[in-house]
Amino acid sequence: MLFYNATLGCMGSFATLFGLYTYNRYSSQISYRAIIVVSNTVFSLLHLADMVLFSRMNVQIGIPDCFFAFGNQSLGTMIYQWLWMPQVGFFSQLCPKDMEASMFALVVSCHNLGVAISSALGAWLLASLSCNPRGAAMETSEFQHLWIASGVSSLLPLLGISALFSLVPDVRPGEEISTQLQRGDGTAGSLWRRWRSESCPPMESDSEDA
Repeated sequence: MLFYNATLGCMGSFATLFGLYTYNRYSSQISYRAIIVVSNTVFSLLHLADMVLFSRMNVQIGIPDCFFAFGNQSLGTMIYQWLWMPQVGFFSQLCPKDMEASMFALVVSCHNLGVAISSALGAWLLASLSCNPRGAAMETSEFQHLWIASGVSSLLPLLGISALFSLVPDVRPGEEISTQLQRGDGTAGSLWRRWRSESCPPMESDSEDA
């Protein structure tokens, strides 16, 4: 109990601070797309180690559980900061001028909807694999297929990485994503417009200046 509550808790806090420091130190030299793609890839590959822990394969090869707990709690928390920080900055830059509050709320709500759907699907997967612990004694059998759920949750984000090359612009933090976006067009350069080959209509300010 002391190990999980005190030792891992402290390590997680230090890893969070280190993740924030490294992001603030190096993010200005890397584009949003590169940060999110690399962080998602490393995050998924790191969590594949949970399959070894949940299947108890580590015991067979002589690696203690605390080794995996240390690595996941420290490296996983640090990489999560690399995912979270650019999202907040990117969401802010997606807000057109004079529509910041509405657009930020809309973008974040879409993000939260995705998290809610992901959680629901994860619960369904666990129930399908008969992972239904109730806190009773002798429930080892309830975790027999937990490693499968861990593998699915780790590999699925890798499938979505290819979409990031089309959905996330290749700009660095602080750089302007779109001049039309800043002028009030909230869908400038969107995937839907690119699919339909729509050109953004001229803004009223552009017509007046002409």
